[in-house]
Parts: sequence; structure tokens; C-alpha cells
Amino acid sequence: MTDKIGHSTFSSPTGYSSSSRAIVAALSDAGMAVRPFYLFDADAAERAYGVVPPAIRALQRLPIRLDVPQVVYGRGELFCRPIHVIPLGVDLTVFTPGSPRTELIDRTIFLSVFEWSRRKGWDVLLTAYRAAFQPRDPVVLVLKIDHRADGNPLRELAAILDEHAPPVAVLYNQTLTAARMAELYRSVDCFVLPSRGEGWGMPALEAMACGTPVIATDWSGLTEFLDETCGYPLPIRGLTPTGMASGPYAGAQWAEPDSDALVELLRRVHQRREEARALGAQAARRAQNWTWTRSAQTICDRLRAIGV
Repeated sequence: MTDKIGHSTFSSPTGYSSSSRAIVAALSDAGMAVRPFYLFDADAAERAYGVVPPAIRALQRLPIRLDVPQVVYGRGELFCRPIHVIPLGVDLTVFTPGSPRTELIDRTIFLSVFEWSRRKGWDVLLTAYRAAFQPRDPVVLVLKIDHRADGNPLRELAAILDEHAPPVAVLYNQTLTAARMAELYRSVDCFVLPSRGEGWGMPALEAMACGTPVIATDWSGLTEFLDETCGYPLPIRGLTPTGMASGPYAGAQWAEPDSDALVELLRRVHQRREEARALGAQAARRAQNWTWTRSAQTICDRLRAIGV
């Protein structure tokens, strides 16, 4: 085995933590001895933010070595030199298509999964959803929201969604296992995320692997696996400043999703259910190309290419 040090985060209820755990497991399966290390502090400090899985904690008992390659997985602003793009993946043993749902078949169910932030385009989604449908239309939008900072997203939701809005259901700060997330994806007709920018877009790929058609912004990481042959790419109106003076997106630009196009896509899924199901089946086939084994192999290939 070749020793590697993997710097990332492993305990938070975020895509970074779940994908970092998957990468460590895939590298181990590829024959590497990986020592996970909390990227932002000492290993013990991460336990204040969540439960570090037993498999990661066991590997963290290995000695720390500085004479072996260091693999860092984190936000882009943490890097100070050119990087090589590594694809993420999906666990195809968990995120798989299922039987057609038998409940609420008279309604079109849309699902969005995101951390509460303007980058995720929740404002675009809610505005378009309200414009697309009337209160009595047979639709429902399920929002699975994660929010661990100050503020109250439910108040902001209420400011947009009054008695004239179509139905919305909220799962707020509910951490679900991968198996339960797969059940959630399979229980809906369409996954939708009008994000202003994604490094990858794991929930969209997970939904695709479950055979659920996806509406997502046709920009950034999502374009690696989503196109019109397997889903509904949402066009953008252009790039706009993030408006942030500090943090990872300070001084940058991101996409502005086309809200009018989103209205039409929501209606299209609702009115053309057979088409949506066909695209969902194609999405599941496309997702087969994006495994965690492929991610680990890309890392291994890159390390060999640079002579480590």
C-alpha cells in the first residue's frame, strides 16, 4: 500500500463531508493507506461540529506523516496554486431506481435539496413555482433545507409563500441517511435546483441515479453530467456579481438562472409526465458513469502523472 494523507471535513451534514468520506473509502479500496485529517483544525476539534463516523476515526488513529502525498479536498479559495479537476461520484449501490410510487399519484411532486444560501437560488425557485401554478393545482414542492447559521429561513419563505401560493412542504434541518435520501429522491417526480453555481452538484446526481429527472442550472459543475438528453438544463440570463465583500465568493461572479424558463420547465414536467419519466430513466443510465471508484482512480492517475 502507498500512504496518503487526506485533508477534508468528515462530520458536517454537507455534501463536502459525505463526498470526502466516499473518496476516502474509494482510495482505500484502490489499495491506498489513507489517513484522514480534519482540514481546518486538529482532528478532535471536528467532533464539536458533528459525529465523525467510526471508520474515519479508526483511520485517524494512524500516525501522521509529512513525507507522503497530501490530498486536500475543500473549497476552492483554500488553494493557492493551480489545481487538477477531480470528478465526484455517487454510490450506485444506494442511489438506484425504484418502483413507481403509489402515493399521491394525482400530484406532481417537485423536490429541492440545499443548504440555505442565496447561491442555491431558493428565491428563484419559489418565485418561479408560484408563477407556474395556482393554489389548487395538483402539485407540491418539497424543500429539504439545511441551515445551521443565524437567521430564520422559515420567515423568509413565508414572505414569499402566502395563501395564494401552491403547496409547499419543508424538511428543516433533518439529517437523513443515504438510504433515506434515496427513498426521498425516488418518491418525487422531479428534482429541481436553480443554483447560481455548483462545484459539482451531488444532490442532482444522486437524484439522477435514482431515476428522477432533474431541472438544474446549465452552468458550472452540473454541466459535467446533465444535458438535454437526460434532464432539463435551465438556461441562465448571464453572470452577475455575487455582491459579497468577504468569504469564498467575494469579488466573484455567478450565474443568474432564467426564472421565466424555470416557470416553463416546471409546467412542462407537470403536463408531460411520461416525457419526464423517460428522461429520468436516461438520467439513471447517465449516472452510471460517475462512480466513486472513478473519482479515486482520477486521483491516483493524477498522482502518478506528477510523480508521487
